[in-house]
Amino acid sequence: MRLGSFAATTGMAIGLAVSPACALTINYNVISGVNAPQMAALQTAAALWSAVITNNVTLSVDVGFKDLGATGILATTTPSLYSEAYSLLTPALTAHETSADDVTAVKHLPGTVVGGTNVAATAANLVALGLLPTGSAAGEMDFNSEVTNFQYTRAADGSVSSSSYDFLGVAVHELGHILGFQSDVGSGINLQTVLDLFRYSTDSPGTLSFTNCKAAYFSINGGATAGPSFSTGISGSGCDGNQTSHWTENTDLMQPVLPLGTTQNITPADIQALDVIGWDVAVAEPGSLALLGSMLTGLVAIRRRTPSRARRA
Repeated sequence: MRLGSFAATTGMAIGLAVSPACALTINYNVISGVNAPQMAALQTAAALWSAVITNNVTLSVDVGFKDLGATGILATTTPSLYSEAYSLLTPALTAHETSADDVTAVKHLPGTVVGGTNVAATAANLVALGLLPTGSAAGEMDFNSEVTNFQYTRAADGSVSSSSYDFLGVAVHELGHILGFQSDVGSGINLQTVLDLFRYSTDSPGTLSFTNCKAAYFSINGGATAGPSFSTGISGSGCDGNQTSHWTENTDLMQPVLPLGTTQNITPADIQALDVIGWDVAVAEPGSLALLGSMLTGLVAIRRRTPSRARRA
C-alpha cells in the first residue's frame, strides 16, 4: 500500500509553453507570490530537466515564495513521499532498463531492504516507473521571500553577479529533489529511498549504508566502483552538517551549498543517479554529457548558513 505523506496545495496551474514531444512536462501550481520574472526562471528550470529526461509524463509541482525564517535559507522542497512495496519496485526498475547503467544497477539491487518489505519514493519517481499516474502531485517548492539578492536571469555569458544568488540554479536543484534525489538517512523514517539503494559505506565498501553521520558513496555496481560521496547529515558525531539528500562534491548540481555569484551545471553524476532510479534520460552514458554543457548552464541551492554560501533543503 502506498502512504502519501504530503498533501498538495490547490492553486493556479501554469504549464510550460513548449515541451519536446517525448519528454518530461512540469506544470507549476502557484500557491503564493510568484511574479513574471520568477515564473520565467522556473519554466526555464523545468525545460532544462525536460531536455534531459525523455519519459513522456507530466508532474504537478506546487510553488511559492514565503518567509523561511532566515536569509541563509534559499529554498525548501517537500516532495510527495510514498511507501512502495519493494516487490513492485524491482520489476518496475527492470522494465526501465534503457541504458547500460540501468542494466548494471538492476543487476546489483539488494535482495532485502531496511524495514523488510517497502521502500520510500517520491511521487515523481513513481510516476516515472509507471506506479503512479501521470499528472500526479509531486510536491511543493518554497523559495525564501526574505532573500533580496536572487538573480532571475543570467548574463549573456551564463554568469550571475558576484553579489547575487542564481535563482535558476536553485530551482533546478529543487526540482532534482522532486524527481527523486532524496535520502531518508537520518530522517527518522525507517525506509530506504530508491536512491538509498545505491548508497554504500565508505568504511565497509560493498555494504549498503543507512546510518546517519557515516561516510557513504554512490555506486551502481554493488559498491565495487565508487561514484560521488553523499553528505552525511546535519547533526551528530561524524556528520558534515549537510542533509543526506546531497552529494558532497561542490561541482555537481545536487551538492548542498551554493556560494554567491556561482552557477552550476547538471553533471553526469546527477543524471546517472536519476537514470538508475527509474528515469529515462536523453544522454544515458555519462561520457557523452559534455554535449549538454552549453544548454545546462547552472543549477543549485538549498540552504545557506552564511552570508556568502547557502544550503539547500
